[in-house]
Amino acid sequence: MSTAGDPFDEFPSSAATAGGRLHTLLNSMRSAVLEVDAGGALLYVNPFAREIMPELPQTPAPPGWEREFGTIHTLRDSHGAPIDPLEGPLGAALSTGVPQHDWHFSIDLRGGRELHLLGSAAPVLSENGEIQGAIASYQDVTELIELQDALQNQLDETRSAHQEMHLAHGELSRAHNLQAGFIANFSHDLRTPLS
Repeated sequence: MSTAGDPFDEFPSSAATAGGRLHTLLNSMRSAVLEVDAGGALLYVNPFAREIMPELPQTPAPPGWEREFGTIHTLRDSHGAPIDPLEGPLGAALSTGVPQHDWHFSIDLRGGRELHLLGSAAPVLSENGEIQGAIASYQDVTELIELQDALQNQLDETRSAHQEMHLAHGELSRAHNLQAGFIANFSHDLRTPLS
């Protein structure tokens, strides 16, 4: 009973095309993307996430994968204090059902490398508002943090050099005053007749 041009004939291929385009987009992003279901099972990890965090488990991974990841790596908040692997935007979005934005944290990777991430996450909700999972994206901001640290070190060195120059200027002023006083006294002594 289908006729040519029936929109329902195109729907499956359109949905497949849209899904394929979304999959291509996620795989081409230079942001790490992770998706979990309502129980915390890891469903999806894009290639960039695997590139910057190679120890992430293969998908699908059962709930508890983040604890295992946390035994391999130390996660830290923006102040450097260790945090639980369940903390962060993905866990918060999953547990609260509220979108999370601008979470800065770091992961101590193997080989002494520190990975700084800025993350956001959103819950995946059913039509009746039940949490079905969460999706998070993470920006690798390691280079920016390293640059910020280098600039702070340079600023500290500049301040230290400024203080040293200020002290040297004070010493030079005192030496100049002593020299001027000596010359004034010596000149006075030369002009005063000997008796």
